[in-house]
Amino acid sequence: MPAGLPALREPTGEDELFLLEHRGHPAATVLGLAFRLWAPPSPAGDPVTAAGPPECPPPWRQLPAVCAGSIALQVRRDWLGDLVRTDAACGSARCGQRVDIAFSIGDYLDHHRPRAFRGATPEPGGTGWLVLSGTEVRFRVPTLGDLLVALAAADPDETLAHRCVRPDRVPAALARRVDRALAALAPSQASDVTGRCPECGQQMSLRFDPVSYALAELRDAAAGVHEQVWLLASAFGWREREILQMPRRRRAVYADLAERDRRGW
Repeated sequence: MPAGLPALREPTGEDELFLLEHRGHPAATVLGLAFRLWAPPSPAGDPVTAAGPPECPPPWRQLPAVCAGSIALQVRRDWLGDLVRTDAACGSARCGQRVDIAFSIGDYLDHHRPRAFRGATPEPGGTGWLVLSGTEVRFRVPTLGDLLVALAAADPDETLAHRCVRPDRVPAALARRVDRALAALAPSQASDVTGRCPECGQQMSLRFDPVSYALAELRDAAAGVHEQVWLLASAFGWREREILQMPRRRRAVYADLAERDRRGW
């Protein structure tokens, strides 16, 4: 988790239902889950939000927008461990073998750390804005607050540019310099993972999007929550709300005991 934020609590069934049922942009879904896990669960139960952008709590609001990727991977690591495993087909027409790809989340995040950029200087007054050297162009790193506003807009890219670059219309050459500055100061967590096919030696490149990948794996991990609710309600007579408010690991233990009892051990 990015520095300065508290550790996330263990998810409950209500958090898993939010993950499964939220139909917003993948980044909004993952961030909405993380915001829920940062806050303590409501004693009365937290209703599932089916759509709409989540509200960004103050401690998160000023984090760079690219932190959505690292937050997604951190939640995935909490649930499923540090090792990412996937596969891809070799691009060689004469090969086409499926190639296993594995890497550490910690190593991946270390590789995408921010770098210095000498072509911009901070605006006086500690405003958080930067001035592109030799120009009157000002810009700042988009934040998670900016990202969630942009995702709810008709044109997210234009909305981000309007919020984070001055003046509104920047010549293409200067816009590319701003992009280079942002790529160094707040590098995207989505990037290519490269390697060689062990069968034919072909160089391979796989586009890895942390948000989409983590969301798919987290939803797969949460997919059994409905079956566990049914099993525990049938075995012990517990209400749905009582079951959904349990931490997921404890619920899994009870579900395993109920399943063993159902099968006669």
